[in-house]
Amino acid sequence: MMDIPVLDAPIVRIVFENLSNRSAMQQEFQKDVLHQALHEVYPGVSSFVEQESGILNSNFSSASKAPIVNDKRLPTLNVKCEYCGPVSDHSLFMRGSLSVQKTNKGFKLQFDVSESEKIKSKWIVVLGEESQKFFISARNHIQMGNVLKEDQLEVQSCSAKMNCEAGNSFDTLTEAKEKMRGFLGQKTNRFISTEIIINEKYVSSVPMVLMGQSIKLIYKIKNGLRVETKAKSLSNGAKGELVRVEIAPINMNNESFAKGSLTVLDAVVSAPGMVEYAR
Repeated sequence: MMDIPVLDAPIVRIVFENLSNRSAMQQEFQKDVLHQALHEVYPGVSSFVEQESGILNSNFSSASKAPIVNDKRLPTLNVKCEYCGPVSDHSLFMRGSLSVQKTNKGFKLQFDVSESEKIKSKWIVVLGEESQKFFISARNHIQMGNVLKEDQLEVQSCSAKMNCEAGNSFDTLTEAKEKMRGFLGQKTNRFISTEIIINEKYVSSVPMVLMGQSIKLIYKIKNGLRVETKAKSLSNGAKGELVRVEIAPINMNNESFAKGSLTVLDAVVSAPGMVEYAR
């Protein structure tokens, strides 16, 4: 029984390597034979997609010039010819000759390709699923000015070689999820469609305190106690940003927190309407 590689998807994007350099027509003939072999290996895949050629028919008798599928979620398969001989439009993949062997680089296919009853050649092809990266996108279209919530965003995978935007993708799912959590609570500064890879240019921080607003100031004391008092913010600030606040005097355990009738301090925004004294 053949050691068949697992690829559980109805549509798969493929990347060809080491095709004939004799002519574009020779490459198309080779692709047609390779698609016949792929269909034999992956009977559950209804359509294979090429970045340049579009979707090919499920019977792989000819290439259909359908619109290119650019869905970044499609799994990508590298198809590398170790030896793919010259072919014509009469060349046929010989199903009974196919063997599949697992290697440290993926899976190696060996099969015969016939030109006639007397003429045939042995092809050797290596298959490998391309490494994936991860990006952040919108589950549905998001309007400008929307404050982002968790159910509006998702992490998707993309092909590291073909369709991940440089600088906007992550090597691990954990990194992407952490970045996505950082976007929560921020405001969109433009319309975001489901086709867009979201990065910092699409969002801006939402102020949690506003200039002139009455806010709560938290002063943490060394022994673990803390003092809360009212203050007035002298500037706008988002979470984690430093703002200036104005407070009335407080004295706690003989430690002077504010002297005089009014004192201006720097504090870090920690929550809506709340800051922490930044000593």
